[in-house]
Amino acid sequence: MDGAITVLVVDDDPMVVDLVGESLAFQGHTVITATGPDEALARVGDDVLEFAVLDLDLNAAIDGVELGNRLIQRYPDLGIIIMTGYQNLAKVVDASRRFAFTYLIKPFQIDQMVALMERINRERALQAENRRLNAALAEKEKEIAALREQLEAAATAGKEEMPVRPRGASLQAIRSYQRQQRSSTPVAESPDDDAT
Repeated sequence: MDGAITVLVVDDDPMVVDLVGESLAFQGHTVITATGPDEALARVGDDVLEFAVLDLDLNAAIDGVELGNRLIQRYPDLGIIIMTGYQNLAKVVDASRRFAFTYLIKPFQIDQMVALMERINRERALQAENRRLNAALAEKEKEIAALREQLEAAATAGKEEMPVRPRGASLQAIRSYQRQQRSSTPVAESPDDDAT
C-alpha cells in the first residue's frame, strides 16, 4: 500500500490483536489496538483514522458491526473490515451489504488484509473523483443555464428591434428598404462644419 496509514485493530483475543497489529506496524503503518469496543472508542480519540479491522464477536455489549457504525459517525470515510469465522458468515455478509463494510474470514493471511485495504483505497479514490466530476458537471450546467438565459434575452431584444416582415416580402426587399432608410436619415452636423 502506498504510504503509511492509521489502522485500528479490535479483537477480544489479544493474540489476534498482537499478530495483526504487529504485522501492519512492520509494514510501516500506525496501529491502534484494543480488545473491546469501549477501549477502542477511548483510544482513537481525535486521531486521524483510515481503517478499522474489527472482530465481529467482541464478547461485549456491542459487536463489531455496531462498533463500525459508531466509528463511521466519527470518521465518515473510514474503511471497515470485519473479521469473522465461517459460523457468522451470514451475519457479516448482511452487514457488508447494509453498511458497505468488507469482511475477512478467519484464518487469513496479512497479505489478504493489505490487498483488501488497497482495494478499498482504490474504490475511495474513484468515489472522490466521481464526486469531484459531479461537482464540476453541476458548475458547467449552471454556466450553460446562465448562457441560455442570456441568449434568450438577446433573441427577445433582437426581435423587438427587427421590423416585422410583411407577408410575401422577400428578405432582399427588406434589406433594401433598411439601406434606404439608413441613407435617407440626415447626418447630424458636427461643430467643425460651422467653423469652415
